[in-house]
Amino acid sequence: MRSIQLALLLMLLLYSVAAQSQCDALIVEDRVIEGTHILRTSMQTLVVRGNYTYSLELRSDNKGVTAKVYSKAGVEFNQDDEIIFMDENTVR
Repeated sequence: MRSIQLALLLMLLLYSVAAQSQCDALIVEDRVIEGTHILRTSMQTLVVRGNYTYSLELRSDNKGVTAKVYSKAGVEFNQDDEIIFMDENTVR
């Protein structure tokens, strides 16, 4: 019984290390400047439809978390446009 518990614990630890290494690949800037932690991700494609794509880059700094959204061959973004995130149950 103890060996099963130990095996499950080891698998959980290995999974969390693997998940962390996947996130590390997305981070392009991670530093502290005058007490402010600055973190920036690489651009991630969210939508691909036909010939257009929408991508997102996240940044965390003293202003909070902000997102820079890119449109390739899609419509121009306007100030105050919204992006709505939903889970697989379509809950916002």
